[in-house]
Amino acid sequence: PFGYPVEVSHVDVLDDDGTPMRFELPIPPLAPGAVVRASLYGVRSPALNIEKTLDRMMELPTACVEQVTSKMFTALMATVYGAAFDFPEAMTQRADALLKQGLKRLLAQQGSDGGFGYFKGCASLPNITAYVLWLLLMLAPTNADLQPLGNQLLGHLKAIRADDGRGWCHESQARHYWYCHGQTVTASVLFFLSEGGCLDFEAEARHLLQPGTLAGLSLWTKAHLLHVAIN
Repeated sequence: PFGYPVEVSHVDVLDDDGTPMRFELPIPPLAPGAVVRASLYGVRSPALNIEKTLDRMMELPTACVEQVTSKMFTALMATVYGAAFDFPEAMTQRADALLKQGLKRLLAQQGSDGGFGYFKGCASLPNITAYVLWLLLMLAPTNADLQPLGNQLLGHLKAIRADDGRGWCHESQARHYWYCHGQTVTASVLFFLSEGGCLDFEAEARHLLQPGTLAGLSLWTKAHLLHVAIN
Protein backbone atom coordinates (compact mmCIF):
# COMPACT_ATOMS: atom_id res chain seq x y z
CA PRO A 1 0.00 0.00 0.00
CA PHE A 2 0.97 3.61 -0.50
CA GLY A 3 3.35 4.82 2.18
CA TYR A 4 4.42 1.36 3.30
CA PRO A 5 7.03 0.53 4.45
CA VAL A 6 8.56 4.02 4.08
CA GLU A 7 6.86 7.42 3.99
CA VAL A 8 8.46 10.79 4.70
CA SER A 9 6.68 14.13 4.99
CA HIS A 10 7.56 17.76 5.67
CA VAL A 11 5.28 20.57 6.78
CA ASP A 12 6.05 24.27 6.74
CA VAL A 13 4.32 27.65 6.53
CA LEU A 14 4.63 29.64 3.32
CA ASP A 15 5.00 33.36 3.99
CA ASP A 16 3.86 36.06 1.60
CA ASP A 17 7.33 37.57 1.19
CA GLY A 18 8.14 35.50 -1.89
CA THR A 19 10.78 33.36 -0.17
CA PRO A 20 10.87 29.90 -1.78
CA MET A 21 10.95 26.65 0.18
CA ARG A 22 13.26 23.73 -0.41
CA PHE A 23 13.01 20.23 1.03
CA GLU A 24 15.56 17.48 0.57
CA LEU A 25 14.27 13.94 0.93
CA PRO A 26 16.92 11.21 1.02
CA ILE A 27 15.56 8.01 -0.53
CA PRO A 28 16.53 4.84 1.38
CA PRO A 29 17.38 1.57 -0.38
CA LEU A 30 14.18 0.19 -1.89
CA ALA A 31 13.00 -3.31 -2.65
CA PRO A 32 12.96 -4.43 -6.30
CA GLY A 33 9.87 -3.14 -8.05
CA ALA A 34 9.25 -0.39 -5.50
CA VAL A 35 7.86 2.88 -6.81
CA VAL A 36 8.87 6.33 -5.56
CA ARG A 37 6.06 8.88 -5.49
CA ALA A 38 5.80 12.43 -4.21
CA SER A 39 2.86 14.73 -3.61
CA LEU A 40 2.53 18.38 -2.71
CA TYR A 41 -0.54 20.06 -1.33
CA GLY A 42 -1.32 23.38 0.25
CA VAL A 43 -3.97 24.39 2.76
CA ARG A 44 -5.13 27.76 3.99
CA SER A 45 -5.06 27.05 7.73
CA PRO A 46 -3.48 24.66 10.26
CA ALA A 47 -6.92 23.19 10.94
CA LEU A 48 -7.25 22.05 7.34
CA ASN A 49 -3.76 20.57 7.49
CA ILE A 50 -4.70 18.53 10.59
CA GLU A 51 -7.78 17.26 8.79
CA LYS A 52 -5.77 16.20 5.75
CA THR A 53 -3.07 14.52 7.84
CA LEU A 54 -5.47 12.56 10.05
CA ASP A 55 -7.48 11.47 7.03
CA ARG A 56 -4.30 10.15 5.41
CA MET A 57 -3.15 8.40 8.59
CA MET A 58 -6.46 6.53 8.84
CA GLU A 59 -5.52 4.78 5.59
CA LEU A 60 -2.42 3.13 7.09
CA PRO A 61 -2.27 -0.69 7.17
CA THR A 62 -3.38 -2.66 10.23
CA ALA A 63 -1.62 -6.01 10.12
CA CYS A 64 -0.14 -6.22 13.63
CA VAL A 65 -1.29 -5.07 17.07
CA GLU A 66 1.04 -2.06 17.02
CA GLN A 67 -0.43 -0.85 13.70
CA VAL A 68 -4.02 -1.38 14.86
CA THR A 69 -3.30 0.62 18.03
CA SER A 70 -1.62 3.44 16.08
CA LYS A 71 -4.57 3.65 13.69
CA MET A 72 -6.99 3.80 16.62
CA PHE A 73 -5.00 6.66 18.15
CA THR A 74 -5.37 8.50 14.84
CA ALA A 75 -9.11 7.88 14.81
CA LEU A 76 -9.35 9.09 18.42
CA MET A 77 -7.50 12.30 17.50
CA ALA A 78 -9.89 12.80 14.60
CA THR A 79 -12.90 12.64 16.91
CA VAL A 80 -11.28 15.03 19.41
CA TYR A 81 -10.09 17.56 16.84
CA GLY A 82 -13.24 17.15 14.79
CA ALA A 83 -15.30 18.96 17.39
CA ALA A 84 -12.68 21.71 17.83
CA PHE A 85 -12.04 22.37 14.13
CA ASP A 86 -15.44 21.47 12.70
CA PHE A 87 -14.27 18.57 10.53
CA PRO A 88 -16.73 17.12 8.00
CA GLU A 89 -19.26 14.82 9.64
CA ALA A 90 -18.30 12.00 7.29
CA MET A 91 -14.73 12.08 8.64
CA THR A 92 -15.74 11.87 12.30
CA GLN A 93 -18.19 9.08 11.50
CA ARG A 94 -15.39 7.21 9.76
CA ALA A 95 -13.16 7.70 12.80
CA ASP A 96 -15.88 6.35 15.12
CA ALA A 97 -16.27 3.29 12.91
CA LEU A 98 -12.50 2.69 12.88
CA LEU A 99 -12.41 2.85 16.69
CA LYS A 100 -15.11 0.21 16.98
CA GLN A 101 -13.52 -2.04 14.35
CA GLY A 102 -10.06 -1.60 15.84
CA LEU A 103 -11.23 -2.47 19.34
CA LYS A 104 -12.73 -5.76 18.13
CA ARG A 105 -9.52 -6.54 16.29
CA LEU A 106 -7.39 -5.79 19.35
CA LEU A 107 -9.47 -7.95 21.67
CA ALA A 108 -9.16 -10.85 19.24
CA GLN A 109 -5.36 -10.65 19.39
CA GLN A 110 -4.90 -10.64 23.17
CA GLY A 111 -2.53 -13.38 24.33
CA SER A 112 -3.42 -16.25 26.63
CA ASP A 113 -1.29 -14.68 29.39
CA GLY A 114 -3.34 -11.47 29.26
CA GLY A 115 -0.76 -9.35 27.41
CA PHE A 116 -0.26 -8.39 23.79
CA GLY A 117 2.47 -9.27 21.30
CA TYR A 118 2.77 -8.19 17.68
CA PHE A 119 0.39 -10.93 16.50
CA LYS A 120 -2.02 -13.45 17.98
CA GLY A 121 -0.04 -16.43 19.23
CA CYS A 122 3.23 -14.52 19.58
CA ALA A 123 4.85 -13.97 22.96
CA SER A 124 3.43 -10.99 24.83
CA LEU A 125 5.77 -8.00 24.96
CA PRO A 126 5.73 -5.38 27.74
CA ASN A 127 6.03 -2.39 25.43
CA ILE A 128 3.24 -3.55 23.09
CA THR A 129 1.01 -4.34 26.08
CA ALA A 130 1.71 -0.89 27.53
CA TYR A 131 0.96 0.75 24.17
CA VAL A 132 -2.47 -0.92 24.08
CA LEU A 133 -3.05 0.05 27.72
CA TRP A 134 -2.26 3.69 26.93
CA LEU A 135 -4.94 3.63 24.23
CA LEU A 136 -7.46 2.07 26.62
CA LEU A 137 -6.69 4.74 29.24
CA MET A 138 -7.45 7.42 26.65
CA LEU A 139 -10.69 5.71 25.58
CA ALA A 140 -11.91 4.86 29.09
CA PRO A 141 -13.55 8.25 29.87
CA THR A 142 -16.08 7.62 27.10
CA ASN A 143 -16.20 3.81 27.36
CA ALA A 144 -16.48 2.46 30.90
CA ASP A 145 -16.60 -1.12 29.58
CA LEU A 146 -12.85 -0.90 28.87
CA GLN A 147 -11.91 -0.38 32.51
CA PRO A 148 -11.72 -4.12 33.40
CA LEU A 149 -9.42 -4.81 30.45
CA GLY A 150 -7.25 -1.85 31.40
CA ASN A 151 -6.96 -3.15 34.96
CA GLN A 152 -6.05 -6.58 33.61
CA LEU A 153 -3.25 -5.20 31.42
CA LEU A 154 -1.93 -3.09 34.28
CA GLY A 155 -1.88 -6.17 36.50
CA HIS A 156 -0.07 -8.11 33.78
CA LEU A 157 2.66 -5.47 33.53
CA LYS A 158 3.08 -5.41 37.32
CA ALA A 159 3.36 -9.21 37.39
CA ILE A 160 6.12 -9.46 34.76
CA ARG A 161 8.34 -6.61 35.91
CA ALA A 162 11.66 -7.34 37.56
CA ASP A 163 11.72 -7.66 41.35
CA ASP A 164 14.78 -5.41 41.65
CA GLY A 165 12.99 -2.31 40.37
CA ARG A 166 14.81 -2.28 37.03
CA GLY A 167 11.64 -2.61 35.02
CA TRP A 168 11.06 -4.88 32.08
CA CYS A 169 13.59 -6.83 30.07
CA HIS A 170 16.68 -6.06 32.15
CA GLU A 171 20.05 -7.50 31.19
CA SER A 172 19.25 -11.13 32.04
CA GLN A 173 16.17 -11.00 29.81
CA ALA A 174 17.51 -8.87 26.96
CA ARG A 175 18.30 -11.84 24.73
CA HIS A 176 14.56 -12.48 24.31
CA TYR A 177 14.04 -9.11 22.62
CA TRP A 178 15.87 -8.95 19.32
CA TYR A 179 14.81 -5.45 18.35
CA CYS A 180 16.05 -3.18 21.11
CA HIS A 181 17.97 -2.82 24.35
CA GLY A 182 16.27 -3.81 27.61
CA GLN A 183 16.38 -0.27 28.94
CA THR A 184 14.64 0.93 25.80
CA VAL A 185 11.77 -1.50 26.42
CA THR A 186 11.41 -0.21 29.98
CA ALA A 187 11.56 3.41 28.79
CA SER A 188 8.82 2.70 26.24
CA VAL A 189 6.59 1.08 28.87
CA LEU A 190 7.06 3.99 31.28
CA PHE A 191 6.44 6.54 28.52
CA PHE A 192 3.18 4.92 27.39
CA LEU A 193 1.89 4.55 30.94
CA SER A 194 2.86 8.04 32.10
CA GLU A 195 1.26 9.61 29.02
CA GLY A 196 -1.90 7.71 29.91
CA GLY A 197 -1.80 9.09 33.44
CA CYS A 198 -0.69 5.84 35.11
CA LEU A 199 2.13 6.66 37.54
CA ASP A 200 2.37 3.39 39.49
CA PHE A 201 5.95 2.62 38.52
CA GLU A 202 8.02 5.25 40.30
CA ALA A 203 10.78 2.78 41.25
CA GLU A 204 11.39 1.84 37.62
CA ALA A 205 11.39 5.49 36.56
CA ARG A 206 13.87 6.45 39.28
CA HIS A 207 16.20 3.65 38.25
CA LEU A 208 16.29 4.65 34.59
CA LEU A 209 16.62 8.35 35.38
CA GLN A 210 19.86 7.88 37.31
CA PRO A 211 22.75 9.75 35.63
CA GLY A 212 24.85 6.59 35.30
CA THR A 213 22.01 4.62 33.74
CA LEU A 214 21.39 7.26 31.07
CA ALA A 215 24.89 6.90 29.64
CA GLY A 216 24.89 5.15 26.29
CA LEU A 217 21.12 5.24 25.74
CA SER A 218 19.86 6.32 22.35
CA LEU A 219 18.36 9.77 21.79
CA TRP A 220 15.00 8.08 21.14
CA THR A 221 15.11 6.40 24.55
CA LYS A 222 16.22 9.61 26.30
CA ALA A 223 13.33 11.48 24.69
CA HIS A 224 10.91 8.92 26.13
CA LEU A 225 12.50 9.29 29.54
CA LEU A 226 12.23 13.07 29.38
CA HIS A 227 8.46 12.72 29.04
CA VAL A 228 8.45 10.27 31.94
CA ALA A 229 10.41 12.70 34.14
CA ILE A 230 8.06 15.59 33.26
CA ASN A 231 4.97 13.52 34.00
